[in-house]
Amino acid sequence: MKNSEKLFLHRNFRLCTYKEIEEGFSKNLGSYDGHAYWDYAVPYLGNQIIGCYENYKLLALDSVTGEELYDIEYTPGLSIYDCDFRYARADETLLDELKQNGGIIS
Repeated sequence: MKNSEKLFLHRNFRLCTYKEIEEGFSKNLGSYDGHAYWDYAVPYLGNQIIGCYENYKLLALDSVTGEELYDIEYTPGLSIYDCDFRYARADETLLDELKQNGGIIS
C-alpha cells in the first residue's frame, strides 16, 4: 500500500524489483480510478485482494486487472464472528444480520 491510496500485490516481495513495484503502483485498483483511500488490504485467493476502503466498503479486487469482483456484506464495528446465537430470541432481520456477520444461528 502506498499513501493508503495505491495497492500492489506481489507474491514474493523478496524477489520483487523496484521496476515491478513502480509498475504495480501505477495500476488503478478499485473505484475512483484507483484513488480510493484504503483502510487495509490483504492477499486472498490467487490474484485477489480483499480490501476495505473509505466508507467501510469491503470487497474483493483482481490485483491484475484492478476490477472490483464482488462486495462482502458485513456490518462495520460488529464483532460477533463465531459467537453462538442458537437460542437467541430475535426477529428474522436481526438473525440474518447476526448470521451475515459470522454469528452461529443453527
